[in-house]
Amino acid sequence: MYKGLRGWFSQSVEHNLIHIWESEGGVVLNSSHNADYLFSSDAAHCDTQKIYNSVEYIENKVTVFHASFLRTHSQMKTKTLMTLGHFILPPPSLHEGWYLYKFVFKSLILLFG
Repeated sequence: MYKGLRGWFSQSVEHNLIHIWESEGGVVLNSSHNADYLFSSDAAHCDTQKIYNSVEYIENKVTVFHASFLRTHSQMKTKTLMTLGHFILPPPSLHEGWYLYKFVFKSLILLFG
């Protein structure tokens, strides 16, 4: 699914989610600069904050996605297209809204404990 795509992962991302990326052909980068996708599980984490404060982010050249996308997508019975936009992780100052990843995460906890 992610063959040849390059992903950067915040230190806030669980290792099992990074493993999903790698097992589906994705490449993990240590730097966000050449990544196709940026994943974080915590908008307030210092490494994610660096991205929000970067010129690339301010100029709308990069987007940070919530890493729960990988878990949700891997658990789907059919690999249909899922709207990645529902998993955009905005800076903490914008967290007053409702985001799908919050609902999905709570639902998974209820289902799987």
